[in-house]
Amino acid sequence: MRETAELPSVKTQMATEYIFRHLGNCDFAWWIKGLFPRKSESPGKHRFRRHPRAGLFGRAKETKRGPRHHLILVVDVEGFGERRRTRPDQEAVRAGLYKIMETAIAASGTAWGACYQEDRGDGMLVLVPGEVDKAAFVEAVLPKLVTQLRVHNDQHPETQQIRLRIALHAGEVGYDAYGVTSSSLTKTFRLCDASPLKDALAASPGVLAVIASDGLFDEVVRHIPGVAPATWRPVKVEVKEIDEPAWITLPDHPYLDRSE
Repeated sequence: MRETAELPSVKTQMATEYIFRHLGNCDFAWWIKGLFPRKSESPGKHRFRRHPRAGLFGRAKETKRGPRHHLILVVDVEGFGERRRTRPDQEAVRAGLYKIMETAIAASGTAWGACYQEDRGDGMLVLVPGEVDKAAFVEAVLPKLVTQLRVHNDQHPETQQIRLRIALHAGEVGYDAYGVTSSSLTKTFRLCDASPLKDALAASPGVLAVIASDGLFDEVVRHIPGVAPATWRPVKVEVKEIDEPAWITLPDHPYLDRSE
């Protein structure tokens, strides 16, 4: 007799949909199989059997350790914790942020799932695969971010609207059992927290302010006509152990062309 699967409950279907939508990078095959036992198997036979490489909540542990080269993005929502935002507002902002980032990165031809991602509450860390063309990525993603931010803001009340600060850098990132770490990551977070970047967005009527490390600007950004490198403004960043130059642009309200 042909085996048939038992229909899951509504709650089970909702949980499964949540897993696929929000936890796509986790290995839940061991768990999903248990939700749909065959008639010939006892219910729950697979329900708590973890994947042999699975860690907490079924996330597969990294099998490859050591450093890898990445384009690094640190993203931060301006005023996320302001008192005017209620918890539902913050949840709408977070949902919008993920949709905006996924769509913008897809515009570069890079799959969202191919990027390492860490949620930061009011922002995120994104590591772009090392084989991705950095110049093509930056040229495609920055204007798409502006478009997606405007679309989101047009469709949401003021308390759910988003303006972003983004820091860009590139370098080696080390992987271990707990996640990622490196001086390149630290520098990118410091850039995103720099006062010149915060001041630039605060003074802009636009929705996006971007800062690039001096090295990334010199090696990548200044060679991309599509991002108008002459409109990027040099600044000095002094945050904790970081004391060095960087470059800021306002993609939707650019500074004056320095070459004119």
